[in-house]
Amino acid sequence: KTMSSLRTRSTSQQQKSIPEISTASSSSSEDDNNEPETPKSKPPRPPTFSQRAISQTLTSTANLANLLPTGTLLAFQLLTPIFTNNGSCDSATRPLTFLLLSLLAASCFLASFTDSVRSSTDGRVYYGFATFKGLLLFDCPDDVKGSGLPDLSKYRIRFIDGVHAVLSVLVFVAVALRDKNVLSCFYPMPEHETQEVLDTVPVGIGLICSLFRDSGHPLPGIPAKPGWENVLSTAASLYPLYVTVGGVVACLRPSTFAWFVKAGPTSYSLSLGLIMLAMGLTLELKDLLGLFKQRPLSILFGCIAQYTIMPAFGLIVSKCLGLSPSVSVGLILLGCCPGGTASNVVTLIARGDVPLSIVMTVCTTLGAVLLTPFLTKVLAGTYVPVDAVGLSVSSLQVVVAPLLLGSYVQSKFPAGVKTVIPFAPLFAVLTSSLLACSVFSENVVRLQSAMVNASLPSDASLVLRIRAILSGELGVILLAVILLHFAGFLVGYISAAIGGFKEPQRRAISIEVGMQNSSLGVVLATARFASPMVALPPAMSAVIMNIMGSSLGFFWRYIDPTETQDRPEKESNQVLK
Repeated sequence: KTMSSLRTRSTSQQQKSIPEISTASSSSSEDDNNEPETPKSKPPRPPTFSQRAISQTLTSTANLANLLPTGTLLAFQLLTPIFTNNGSCDSATRPLTFLLLSLLAASCFLASFTDSVRSSTDGRVYYGFATFKGLLLFDCPDDVKGSGLPDLSKYRIRFIDGVHAVLSVLVFVAVALRDKNVLSCFYPMPEHETQEVLDTVPVGIGLICSLFRDSGHPLPGIPAKPGWENVLSTAASLYPLYVTVGGVVACLRPSTFAWFVKAGPTSYSLSLGLIMLAMGLTLELKDLLGLFKQRPLSILFGCIAQYTIMPAFGLIVSKCLGLSPSVSVGLILLGCCPGGTASNVVTLIARGDVPLSIVMTVCTTLGAVLLTPFLTKVLAGTYVPVDAVGLSVSSLQVVVAPLLLGSYVQSKFPAGVKTVIPFAPLFAVLTSSLLACSVFSENVVRLQSAMVNASLPSDASLVLRIRAILSGELGVILLAVILLHFAGFLVGYISAAIGGFKEPQRRAISIEVGMQNSSLGVVLATARFASPMVALPPAMSAVIMNIMGSSLGFFWRYIDPTETQDRPEKESNQVLK
């Protein structure tokens, strides 16, 4: 069957690399000339890492051309000068230009859901629109529909098509913002800061969109699921996107989360309890215990690395940067927290040992009842008084008890829990994002009132306000959080390599050590410490950690592990449900 489409499923099938073509051509010419067989030369040297990285970057950037329909670009180039009057817009042409751009963006979105098939009966190509049931053909006769066409149900809409459509719109926006007629129409005399934003945003959009491969292939290791469950699972894996967008909103409009902030520590504790309950519903302790018995050394090594590397670097970074006592306690508390649940998704993306990551998360979470208060007391007790017993009680209430309760309910009522499990990861991800962004917005308001308003006029531009915030204490805290997680990723990987573990285990341990349960840090900070600044490092970590972890995961995804995982394939299927 032949397809010609803007949808992601056809792009990867139509592409062919230059080395493959050249190899085929050389082989064909050798056969035609009937030359005698010569001794085989040495095989070419494999490409270096830098060559592979450059090749991947160029290929990803070239894929941007596949995200936009040619007709839309042609209409944009022809109609934009006419509608904008070559950039000299007035009160009448400006709305018309906006309407034109909206229609072209809509065409980019809808074109992502078109597809085509070739009939084996008459050889014609028929075009259609993808629906949730299959491909709806526009001009296909009834006699052809009965025979000669492939199974149209295979062309139904998938979640990747929606992602492809959104990326198409983003790329079109980037193209439009780089057009001088459009800029002159809507921003005839932009300020210096506005011009910087207009110069940076389109390039950033293009760079981010180029990182997404134009392919509909799922991640390896994910069991097949029904369509709606696959959508929920994919939506839950976008946790880094949620916290990043929420963090930006918290900086620009902190009042967005005011309704949640007003409830105070009670809402934070309740939210984390629900998150851990949702996590417990997806766990089967007997499977986890079985994995622990099979691989105790790697699990024990990872847990020790978790509670030694991050707490130590939390203290080191706070000392080196000279942080205030409250912020130092918050950074050390963050380092003493267990591994975060998002690390399991990042490990899957990075082609790491997913069962090891999951068992490490559960074990470090259970150990947080004693280890987090003890380490915080030892390392941060010199800054402020630390109530270790209170921290232990809070950890037991909001982490361990809901986790064990969820696992118990799952074992006693498997039929009822089975209907809830598909929604549990997405609920936990959204609640965790809300929790982190709310605390972050609360501290942003406090820092703005303390630093920015005192030194800048009320009509200062947004860019100047952001620069002022980052140049003050918030910028130092941001640097501290970045250094802490960077040290966790790097030292975690090096320690696993020194320990003699294989590449998949190294990646899992590195990600598990570097990514913390920042939600627990936020709850403990707001419940057990008087200063609100203690909660700022864990709140910022929710954004920074996921950006760094996801970037590392996608970097490792394009580098095959040098060694295979030392585990049966069925173990992954038992744990990943």
